[in-house]
Amino acid sequence: MSELFRQVALAIQHQFNDFDASSANVDDTLVDTLYRPIFIVGPPRTGTTLLYQYLLKNLNLAYLSNIMALVPRHMVKLSRAFPGIARHYTAPLHRGYHGFVPGLFAPSEAGKIVDRWFREDIWHGNQRKIRQTVAAISQATGLPLLIKSLTNSTRIERLHQTFPAARFIATTRDERYAAQSIMMARQELRLSEDTWWSVQPSGSETLAGKSEAFRAVWQVIATDQGIAAAIASTGADFFQVRYEQFCDNPAGLLRQLIDTFGLTASSAAASADRLFTPATEIRVDMETWHAIEDAVRQLRTAVRDS
Repeated sequence: MSELFRQVALAIQHQFNDFDASSANVDDTLVDTLYRPIFIVGPPRTGTTLLYQYLLKNLNLAYLSNIMALVPRHMVKLSRAFPGIARHYTAPLHRGYHGFVPGLFAPSEAGKIVDRWFREDIWHGNQRKIRQTVAAISQATGLPLLIKSLTNSTRIERLHQTFPAARFIATTRDERYAAQSIMMARQELRLSEDTWWSVQPSGSETLAGKSEAFRAVWQVIATDQGIAAAIASTGADFFQVRYEQFCDNPAGLLRQLIDTFGLTASSAAASADRLFTPATEIRVDMETWHAIEDAVRQLRTAVRDS
């Protein structure tokens, strides 16, 4: 059902994927002062979907809900008429379906929207429209906007240029388990070997002839490297979340994030010390697991020697 809902949502979204004209008169400097947006980035399968929901449940942040993402051309109008659809998320945590959380009022990854916003031919002439859209939603909700879309991991410089005051949360995870999860997701989605999935870091054209395990590990490590380099070059405000630590002590991580970014806890903030157990079991055959471990060693050595 989640996959059917997702496919229907994407089809509708495609028809309405344009800027909402009602944000045209909004003061876009709000995103530089009162409502500095926050972007969650990281390799796939590093806990970003759970983190996204957890932060929205526990912090005073706005978000793009599925119903808003259905009709980008009208999402500002929707947030003004019904601000509750973009703030104070309270539903139980859902592990998601490859980044998709079901429910009209659940937080959306809004990948098609941000991909279009930051596409080279659109982004150059529409930076103010992008800023006004984000400012308008924050103005309607009274909260800074939290956006989670993993394809943003490769466009941090462009995001920073559009939002110089933006803040970034980057997730990371043991490369072996992240790669294993990527391979399992690809199998579940029945993707062909030449079909890319999720974040596509620069340099992917060099992977021709490499094994599936190598490609998955490379995707994780290259994404981590690209994020680190972009953060260093832009000097953007940055907070790193390790998936294993998040699972072990979410409340502690929340306190650190509040202190780092000057955020405020919501009135419904959870007090749980631990929400779930990190997935650290081997779920592939041993030959595949050894191939993953070999790829991690090779790529770590290559990074160290470069």
